[in-house]
Amino acid sequence: MQGISKMVGRWLSDHLTGNQVTIIGWLICLPMCVFFLLDQYIAGAILLTVSLVADFADGALSRYQQDKKCAMSLEEEMRLTLWQRICFRGVTHLGRTLDPLADKLRFFIVLFSIGIGYVANSIIAGLAVVAVCLTIIRPIKQFFKLDNVSSNRFGKIKIWAEIVGMSFLVFMPEGFRSSTISTIANIVFLLALSLGVFSLLGHVFTGFLSYRKHIRPFVVQKVVVDDDEL
Repeated sequence: MQGISKMVGRWLSDHLTGNQVTIIGWLICLPMCVFFLLDQYIAGAILLTVSLVADFADGALSRYQQDKKCAMSLEEEMRLTLWQRICFRGVTHLGRTLDPLADKLRFFIVLFSIGIGYVANSIIAGLAVVAVCLTIIRPIKQFFKLDNVSSNRFGKIKIWAEIVGMSFLVFMPEGFRSSTISTIANIVFLLALSLGVFSLLGHVFTGFLSYRKHIRPFVVQKVVVDDDEL
């Protein structure tokens, strides 16, 4: 995958930045939703495929343009305007925020536009709750400078499970949309839900460890100062 990633980055580097590709993936989701709601599955599937390719290309492009440069700190990045951050040639904190939001937008557009009736409502509700929690916890960790806000391993596997589930819903012809397909889709989305829960717990756990690491030196220093005063 590294070879493919570098090839994609080299091809796009003269034309776009990673954040611009992410935003293009966002914009593609809007007409994709319209096509799915109108039962135009071929057009919707084409746009979904392009959006998934954009999701891969944005990270590959950002890493290629970053090369061996030192990554900006959040404080340095916040001094830039929004447009400068979008056009920045490299990895950004903005990109780390936009990318998972794009994943969730694309996933729920497919799930709500064509998944109702095939996927259990309880699973859809659970996926929505976990998605909201994952969206909230990232900026909280970023604000308090706790650990890394990037997706953990469970989150990355969850995305692949969601892609498999979306493929069942989108690429299965109408004649094959039987109870069997519905059962398989529910199993896959239940797996995605479980991975999402583990991903959320992972963010909470690593954030707690980072909090203890930052707060412990302060507590030790305060105790030492108090002992000296005594």
